[in-house]
Amino acid sequence: MPPHFVYAPPDFETDFYAYRSPVPPYPDAPRWQQSVYYYWWLYLRRNADYRETCLSDGKGPCADLYRDFGNIYEVEFSSWWENHWHLFAERDAIVDATVSDLQFDRSLTLRLDLTAKRSRLLEELRHLITNVQSETDQARVASTAKYPVATNPILSSMHQHLVVWDMKQMNPSVADPVLADISDIRVNHVVDGLTAEQARLTGRDATYIISEVKRRKTQAAQRHIRIADQYIENAGKGIFPQRIGR
Repeated sequence: MPPHFVYAPPDFETDFYAYRSPVPPYPDAPRWQQSVYYYWWLYLRRNADYRETCLSDGKGPCADLYRDFGNIYEVEFSSWWENHWHLFAERDAIVDATVSDLQFDRSLTLRLDLTAKRSRLLEELRHLITNVQSETDQARVASTAKYPVATNPILSSMHQHLVVWDMKQMNPSVADPVLADISDIRVNHVVDGLTAEQARLTGRDATYIISEVKRRKTQAAQRHIRIADQYIENAGKGIFPQRIGR
């Protein structure tokens, strides 16, 4: 059976792709970047403890995680994924009971007549599963991957958080409103029904509007950095994407 993932894996367009592509993180993003697993890799690369561990050949604060993820700074993502996809793949849901000792928390043993038509077998299996697995059971389904995705990922948000965080690292002394501008953060420029430009055109004082827009930019930039910091920290613990607050 091909590996199964809860969320769409990166698509390098080399094999059959059975997943519906998620909303791209940004316009014209390559298919292989349209995956939470790609952003997991990106955020982990920003973790200082993990970098220290990689520089020490696996010795350091992230030694346990290193044994699974390896040195993520030595290879491109495509090569890394080729050798590490199994960390995020789900356990097989169907196994041959005669050759596997894999145990499930809840299972059903069947005997299939392999001389029957495939369409009939599938129809009867669907009917059987519908009867024995309720909607409540479906809601309780948990990932069996070694490293499950912690929460429902929104790729565009992950991308924006990381853009702002990276910009801050490159420009540590820049003011937050300027950081918002160079990171292309969009905020509402309308204050009390007017923009600063509209206020000037009507002869009104635009000072308050300008100040309020700067405050909004500051809050937005700081929020993105706080979230990115949490994602980066928890990625170093093998959890992604995970944050406590905004």
